[in-house]
Amino acid sequence: MKGPTRFRARIGALVLLVAIALLTAVPSAAHAKTRAGISFFGGFDNFTMTDVNETLIAPLNAYLGVSGYSLKEIKSGWGAGAGLRVRPSTPLLIAIDYERLFARSDLTIFMQSFVIDTPANAFTVTSTYLFPSSGNGRFGISLGAGYYKSVGSVAVDTSGVATDTDLVGSGIGFHGLASFDDEISPNVHFEGNAGFRYAKTTDVKVDGETVRNADGSKASIDWSGFMTRAGLTFYFGER
Repeated sequence: MKGPTRFRARIGALVLLVAIALLTAVPSAAHAKTRAGISFFGGFDNFTMTDVNETLIAPLNAYLGVSGYSLKEIKSGWGAGAGLRVRPSTPLLIAIDYERLFARSDLTIFMQSFVIDTPANAFTVTSTYLFPSSGNGRFGISLGAGYYKSVGSVAVDTSGVATDTDLVGSGIGFHGLASFDDEISPNVHFEGNAGFRYAKTTDVKVDGETVRNADGSKASIDWSGFMTRAGLTFYFGER
């Protein structure tokens, strides 16, 4: 499957996920009134960046070897985002989110600088089931999927000679979370989530050229790992 066709297929899959989520959000007569809100969140994540660390960072560290300095491997980073919340019934919560994942390693020494930037723009859909509770706080489980795209860079500046090349890739991801929803007020809820994400690219390119590992296989940017989210959701209207 060629690049443009693959891209359209991924977009189509994400649109289908959104459509399923919205159809799920349509309430029946027996359900409580559907509510919608806007959420803002952030969190800390672990990443599995094996290919990036071995194919991009390791060669730079080999160059830096005699200096005693080195770039840190990318293993974690922060994320932040916002999204739409739909509650079609008391136990169900649908989330449609945009999240920016920050994954970066940089070093500046002796008038030289090195930057490996592998962020992600993630567009995700998550469905949460909240267990019954007698209080305002409720625990639940969440499953979701999304489309991840990286528009990063590899930048090297050695003694005034600078190169800055685009590092891009995209792929589909999935996540499973343990969730907590606490009603601070009728219109403000706290959300906390922790779990695991599987998300990596399948077509990493630097300046249009496919990046390959030492064994000849295609390299990937891999954001898979433990993930967290915490934030506030502001709901509209009455319950």
